[in-house]
Amino acid sequence: MGLDGIGRGGLPLAPMRPVEVEAGGGTKTFQIANGTAPAAPGGEVSAPVPIPKTPLERLRAGEINRDGYLDLKVDDAVAHLQGLRPEELDEVKTALRGQLASDPALVHLVSQVEGKDAT
Repeated sequence: MGLDGIGRGGLPLAPMRPVEVEAGGGTKTFQIANGTAPAAPGGEVSAPVPIPKTPLERLRAGEINRDGYLDLKVDDAVAHLQGLRPEELDEVKTALRGQLASDPALVHLVSQVEGKDAT
């Protein structure tokens, strides 16, 4: 007796579809997984789109400081509140930022990432 998919070689691959690309005076056909685009218009291969870094990764890389990290987290947390007036949104952001700045677990995490002691 077994469970579906366990011990059978992993997840199934995305379905493949043929794509024709004109390059060098001829047409070539490639098989690609659905949802990917290997070539830009005109036939040249496009560069991969970089995956944006998370705020924590940016903090670890030294791209932002603690305040920048908190600002990004607050902006992310209130992104769904588009219908609020600017004054109301600022109140929510201020309250949320205050809670995040005083959260002991977050203070400890950020201090570890920055290489400082959380005292």
